[in-house]
Amino acid sequence: MAFKIFDALDEPYYAGRGAYNMAVAQYGASDFATAEQSAILALNLLEESSRENKERRIISTYNLLGSIASAMGNYERAIDYREQALNYVDRDAEDRSSYYSIMNNLGSTQIDAGAYREALRYLSEVAEQTDLRESDPQLYAKVLTNQARANFALGNFDSVEANYLEALRINEDIGERISLPRSNYFLAEYYWDQRDTARAREHLQEGKRIALETEELDGLQDILKLQMLVDRENSAQYGLELSELKDSLIQEERLLRDKFARVRYQTDQYIAENQFLSRQRMMWIWVTAGIVLLGMALLVIINQRIRNQKLRFLQQQQEANQEIFNLMLTQNEKIEEGKQEEQKRISEELHDGVLGEMNGIRMVLLGLNGKEDEKSVSLRAQAIEKLKSVQEEIRGISHALSDAAYQKFSNFIVSIEDLLESTAGTAGLEHQLDFDREADWDGVSGEIKINLYRIIQECLQNTIKHARANKVVVELQASENTLVARICDDGRGFHKRRGKRGIGQKNIASRVQRLGGQWEIASSPGSGTEIRITIPRGRSLPSPSNEVLEGML
Repeated sequence: MAFKIFDALDEPYYAGRGAYNMAVAQYGASDFATAEQSAILALNLLEESSRENKERRIISTYNLLGSIASAMGNYERAIDYREQALNYVDRDAEDRSSYYSIMNNLGSTQIDAGAYREALRYLSEVAEQTDLRESDPQLYAKVLTNQARANFALGNFDSVEANYLEALRINEDIGERISLPRSNYFLAEYYWDQRDTARAREHLQEGKRIALETEELDGLQDILKLQMLVDRENSAQYGLELSELKDSLIQEERLLRDKFARVRYQTDQYIAENQFLSRQRMMWIWVTAGIVLLGMALLVIINQRIRNQKLRFLQQQQEANQEIFNLMLTQNEKIEEGKQEEQKRISEELHDGVLGEMNGIRMVLLGLNGKEDEKSVSLRAQAIEKLKSVQEEIRGISHALSDAAYQKFSNFIVSIEDLLESTAGTAGLEHQLDFDREADWDGVSGEIKINLYRIIQECLQNTIKHARANKVVVELQASENTLVARICDDGRGFHKRRGKRGIGQKNIASRVQRLGGQWEIASSPGSGTEIRITIPRGRSLPSPSNEVLEGML
């Protein structure tokens, strides 16, 4: 079931592990043909996987295929599988246990195939690794046993008994009881061949006892077969036990196969049920997704309508602000016109009224020059000179007022002057406004004037808050295509890279960007700060932002 689940999820590594576990179970049930198919499937899936540690699983699968082929009597294929496993072993690694294990398996398979000398070639290489006695005693005991089997088959009896006994002691020391029946069987086989019947019976009895305790039935079969030869008096009894054991094994294999069949059937049912539930779940997911998308679409539509209403409201408010600004400019213009009219009237009054009277007084005084006494002459001379001085002063005032009346005044420039006076002047800063007197400042678009006014206002407020300056200068220059504003102070300055960009600078940047212009700051500690703004005049601008214009002019 795990294999089918991972296979459906397109997880080849875990699907391969599931197929390998199936093959192990089928091999244990002696279903060798099916086990081989499952193992080959596991091998293909593992090789398809991109996992880094898949080599260890591939080696185990090839070893399993070798064991299955050996059980089926196909020793040549078993040897080929085990040699394939060697291709995945890192022979230069410090831990070479996988390599030694495969070499032992190759030796065992060669023994089963009757190639004893070839088996010794593999086994001798492993037996020379004496450190295996400590690092992997179980493997070392297997190697000694297989070496003794090969030598026994070849008739080389010099080391057979010693190897069998040492392997038996190792398995007893490490508690490897599952291997003890086989160890005792091989010793009994050796002693029976050497005509030592007593010791052969002793090891057969011990091996049989442990086999029954550990349920190592394969080893028990071989022990019973040998007992029929060694203890002929009781051979009938051993034959009966062997027959019952075979029946038991057959029954157990049948039960295991039935169990596998039930598991496969239940797995198929479970998968079919899961597929049905999965389809049902997908249907509900699509329905839910449709409802969610519909709800989101409604929210987007409602939100868009709200935004459109807000935009219309803002546009109306901006138009109202623009109208208010224009009305304020018109009011300032009327005030300036009134001032000019008043200046002209005062000039005319001074020239035509006061100056005329003074001239009359001067003529009267000149008429008194007939008196010849010294005091009268002196007083008349002083009065005449004083009248001349007053006359020149009045004439100068008249001409100044008259010239001012005919000069061009700009409402925008007046607004900037008022701003300087209300901010810098109130803060005790010396302030100065320099501007291009030939430029038509009132001809600049309202959007530019509003934003430029706010930019200058923000710069002045920053100067008052942070610069610790004594003087601030605002310069305004206009050309056919651009407007340039410079705001300079003699304050303490700052490091541009270290300075944090506050909300004031962000507002300036936003307004300059809105006007399609550029701006830059020149500053360093102790050298004051200069801000330069360049704005194109011919750019088509959006409506002014929603601002409170009250108190601007």
